[in-house]
Amino acid sequence: MDCFFCTDEYKDYYQFITELKESIVLLNNEQTYEGRCALVTRKHATELFELEPQALSTYMAEVAQVARAVKEVFRADKINYYICGDIDQHLHMHIVPKYKGGCEWGQAFLMGGHEVFLSGKEYDELVEKIRAALSIP
Repeated sequence: MDCFFCTDEYKDYYQFITELKESIVLLNNEQTYEGRCALVTRKHATELFELEPQALSTYMAEVAQVARAVKEVFRADKINYYICGDIDQHLHMHIVPKYKGGCEWGQAFLMGGHEVFLSGKEYDELVEKIRAALSIP
């Protein structure tokens, strides 16, 4: 089975934001949670423990860096972090901004229900906001 993230298949579901040392940062096309991103490991792995200690440390620092940027840009009350990978077995973590009184506040992030898709221009604007918060040209 070809890996979803090791092929170009993922490009139908995500907008490219940037590449960091250990991860590729992508904006999810589905934007029920405005600013929801995923950090995909550059090296194929399926579990956190498969990463070398330094790569794991760097990857988690990148998760924190992107989460901070998303929280600031979208003024989230809380960031949820989500790793599953039952189907797309390439290590990636979703960064999910959540809001008091908003969708699924106080509940697990289920990625279901009402779906929000944007125009190309709207995706571009979100990508640029996140890049600016990450200080990436």
